[in-house]
This record gives sequence, structure tokens and C-alpha cells, in this order.
Amino acid sequence: MYNILVVDDEPTHRRVLSSMLETLRPLYKISQAKNGREAVDFIEKQAVDILITDIRMPVMNGLKLVETCSEQLKDSRVVFITGYGEFEYARKAVKLGACDYILKPFDMGQINNLIEALEKSLLEARTAAHEKESLNRQMETIYPAYLEHQLNLWLSESLSSIQLDEVRSRFEGIKCGLLIGTKILNFSALIEKYSPEDLVRIKGNIIRLINTRFEVLGRCLSFFHSNKPELVLTLLCPKTSFSGISSQIMQTSPDFISEMKIKCEIELVVGISSVFPDIFMNARESFRHLQQALDQRFYHEDLEITAYRESFNEDDHSGIYPLKLEEQLKEAITRGDREAARKCIYNVLNKIRSEDRTPPGLFIESVGMLLANISRQVEYFIDAGEYKKLVNEMFAGLKRSKSFSMAEGITQDFILKIFNYLDEVKNKSEMVIMKQCLNYIELHYMEDLSLESLSDRFHFNASYFSRYFQIHTGRNFCDYITGLRLDKAKELLRNSPEKLNTIALLSGYKNIRYFSRVFKKITGMTPYDYRKMYCNDSI
Repeated sequence: MYNILVVDDEPTHRRVLSSMLETLRPLYKISQAKNGREAVDFIEKQAVDILITDIRMPVMNGLKLVETCSEQLKDSRVVFITGYGEFEYARKAVKLGACDYILKPFDMGQINNLIEALEKSLLEARTAAHEKESLNRQMETIYPAYLEHQLNLWLSESLSSIQLDEVRSRFEGIKCGLLIGTKILNFSALIEKYSPEDLVRIKGNIIRLINTRFEVLGRCLSFFHSNKPELVLTLLCPKTSFSGISSQIMQTSPDFISEMKIKCEIELVVGISSVFPDIFMNARESFRHLQQALDQRFYHEDLEITAYRESFNEDDHSGIYPLKLEEQLKEAITRGDREAARKCIYNVLNKIRSEDRTPPGLFIESVGMLLANISRQVEYFIDAGEYKKLVNEMFAGLKRSKSFSMAEGITQDFILKIFNYLDEVKNKSEMVIMKQCLNYIELHYMEDLSLESLSDRFHFNASYFSRYFQIHTGRNFCDYITGLRLDKAKELLRNSPEKLNTIALLSGYKNIRYFSRVFKKITGMTPYDYRKMYCNDSI
């Protein structure tokens, strides 16, 4: 259904034409105006699809009416009413955008043909507008995705020369630039809160706001990182000198962070790479600098804006693992000295931290290695499943750590658990501990075991452990180990086709001659004779 406005100062003509239109199109809304001024007031209040107006009228003629309402009538169809002798007016009307003109007096067939032509024109225009709008909507979705894909390929230096030129062309020949990273801290919360469709809209708003903020400093393009969905990257090429560009970004970022929090409900931090004379040829390097800038927040949680530091040496981490401090921490735990252990942890973590030069990933990895080594002090005192759970929870906690303070808290808690386990061990009966000790020897008899190492592991005084061991087993430590090893050797000689030197190693003897000497001393025959005798007896 269309809205038609008939404008004519002659009441008879106006009523006749309106009556014809109502007869031909009863569902259409037909309105009337007696002059151009009245028609202008009408058009300003409501939309008109078809305007049929006389050319010559008092107050305001039809030509002036169309000129005055040109903006409101841009999607409408305009028809002028004229009489014989007014063709010059008609030609001028066509220049103003009129679709057609009709002559007085009106004819029903003429009016019907006119309306059909106007309807066809309106339908074609609206169909084209709908298709254009649909295409624009598709482009709004497809083009940003295409651009994002291209720029992510640029980061990985996977663009062809033609694709790279396409990216360059957006910056009007400017080469100098840098990367800005906007990291959304509550991105996971946004995913949970919004539907996928709403999230696409929000991400689009974020991109627009970031571009608006930084385009005053130069040409820029912003896009989400494909593998780090919480990270928005902005490729910025300053319009003029790049001197002091980082300082300008640092100065404007606080307002930008506040604006994003208010408009998009997001918490964020901003990182800035160093400036490159040709940013397009240094994609990976600039991204690495940006990551290092953002990593600084791991050690300084209050920082909202960070820039790459030239003094940061990402490759030299030799000597980062504090072996001596690990030994001191183990000694403190063995002594049950919790205060000394606490101080050791402080020193160990700060050594690994290396004045904030250690990347967070390497820091977490090193702390995990340290705590895994410390955990072995209780490995043989607790159930295997419980031990595995203890270590897995520690690693999971470290992996979730977003800051140095979180990792420090997890480390302190883990060491406290170690102390608690050892306290439980000390409260157990010595009989239980000795059983654990013998189980350990059974599993590690082929290694270099000593009375001292075992007494340290099971937290005994060495001399007391020696006496208690002999009382419990009926043999001193050396005889017990020798007997166990020879029993294993006899079993291998009877059942294994391995050579004698291999059997010696498997029994805990590195030297075949020493093994043979000990074996003969205890059994009265050499390993070779023992195997031969066993084979003959079994025939």
C-alpha cells in the first residue's frame, strides 16, 4: 500500500483525480492539499510515496514545492499536472526529477497506466534498495573478517607479496609504525554473558572505538588476534614524525581505558611495541615486542599501560634456575624450619624473576620445575594417587596464575603442604617409616644407595637409622643391600638370557669384576658357574 498526495488549487480537479485514484486503488491512502505551502507542511509530517501536483498554483507552485521538499521526496515518485500550452513548465519539471506529467482533463485509463508505471518503478527501486542493504550487511560481516584474516596472516609473515601490498595500500605509502595491543581482561565473562550474535556486535563496537581513539595519531587498522581472542591489535602508522608517538599513546590511553569501561563494560590494559622504520617488514618482531610490553603486568598488576623496554633481553636466561637456592630450600624443609623455608622461597622466586626480565611463561615453567623437585621429599611417604593429585593441582594452579603474586601464593601453599605431610610422617610409627624405606630400597636397589642418603630422605639421624635398620631387618645396611642385589642377580641368571655384564648393571653393579667377586664370596661360585649349574639342573 502506498501513500499518494494530490496537490491542486482547483477543487474540482483535485476531487476528480482523488476519486479516480480511490476507485483504482481502494487500499491506498489518498490525501489532498490545495497549494504548495499546504503540501510542504503535509510532507514534513509524513512520508509520501507518490506526489501528483499541479505546476501553476498560488502561494507556492509545484516546481517550488518539489525544490523545497527535495530531500523528503528523494525516494518518492513525482508527477506534474499540466495543461496544453504549459510544456515548458513540464520540461523544467522533468529536470527537477519528475517521473512523468499528465494533462488535464483526466482520463481513467491514463491515470491507471500512470499508477501502474509508478508502482513498477517504486517496486524496482525498493527491491534494489533492499538488495543493496542486504549486500551492505553482508559486507559489514565479510569484509571485517577478511581484513582480520589478512592482518593475522601478516603477523605470521604468511602474506604473499601481493597481499602485503594490499595491506600497505591502506596506509598511503607510510612505512614507519608500531603495534598497540588492547588486552580485554574480562573477555571470558563477555563470552558467558552475551550470545554469539551480540558478541560479534560488541567486538565491532570495540574495533570502531579503538580506531576512533588512535586514528587522530595516524593511519590505523584494528583487528582481533586469531589465537588470542582477548587481544585486539592496532597497526598504527603516524601521519607525521614518529618521534614521541609512544608518549602520546601513553598520555591518551587512560581516558581511552575509562571510555571502554563505560561504553563496552570491559576491563583492559594497553601494550605498545617499539617503533619500526618499516612496520610491514617487521611483523613478528613488532608483535614480540608488544607481547613483552603486556607481559610486564605479570610482575606489576597495577600497570594499565606498558611499553616495550629496550633493556629487556628475551634470549639470555642462562643461570635462571637457582640450583643452590633449591638445595637451601630442601635443607630448610628437612630441618622443619618453616621461617627459613619462607625466606628461601622469597629468594628463589626473585632469582627466577630476574628483575622482571623473565617472560611469565618461563617463570611459571621454572617455578613448576622447582616445586616438582621439592615434592619428591614426600613422594614415598604418601599414597601414589594422593601424590599425583598434589603435583597436578600445583601445576594447574601455576598455569592459571596471571601474576607474580598469584604464583607466589601457590608456591607458599605448596611448601606448606609439604611441611604438613612431613609432620604427619614424623608422627607415624617408626615401623611404618621403615616399611616405606624398605619399599624404596626394593624399587631403587640398582642405584647408588647409601645409609646417609636414605636417612636424609626418611628424616632419621644417620647413626640411629643404622642401629634401627639392623634391629628391624636383622642385618646391617650393607649386608641387606648386597643380599637384595644378589637375590635379583640369581633370579636374572636363572631366567634371563642377558649377558653377565648386563645382569651386573641390572643388579646394581657397574663393574663386572667386582660383581663376580662379591657373587663368588657369598655363593661360593661365579655367576657363570651358577647359571651353568642352573641350566644343567633344569635339563
